[in-house]
Amino acid sequence: GGFETFRFAGWTNDFWGNDAPPHSGARGAFSIGESLGESNLDQLILGLMPGQSYLVSFWAGNSFQSPTPASNGILISLGSDSFSTFDVGEPYQEFTFTATPGATSESLHITGFNSGRAFFLDDVSVRQILPDPAAAPELDRSGATSALTVMLGLLLWRREQKGHFCTGEKGGE
Repeated sequence: GGFETFRFAGWTNDFWGNDAPPHSGARGAFSIGESLGESNLDQLILGLMPGQSYLVSFWAGNSFQSPTPASNGILISLGSDSFSTFDVGEPYQEFTFTATPGATSESLHITGFNSGRAFFLDDVSVRQILPDPAAAPELDRSGATSALTVMLGLLLWRREQKGHFCTGEKGGE
């Protein structure tokens, strides 16, 4: 998702270049589908957990030359969930959306639209949204503590009854 190599490793590329000014790292991707007005990137994401939520994030910007409003934009989808925005400004802006895949592998599809000007993309990521530990219900520890105290008391009483109660003195019983 950082597009640091020239080969788009792991992506199926249709009209994207990758020597754009980056959001981070050495380079970003840019849409170059001037005659068609759109560029497409696809990557198969494996190891997903169906029904779990994932945060899809990316940074997008225009080439700082777009002549008219709504002249550039992006559509990104993971499985059946998608997000789109138009007239992306300068400099890079971060965009996020939540997707819930229905299978263990889904296609991450990105379409960049432009009006003959380059559209920039960088730092694409898909991360599972983990439950917030602070939101989990707190366990009632009072019952556990009192049960442990009662159990310890019973063990000590039983040892004392059998004559094996340790007094703490060396060799004492």
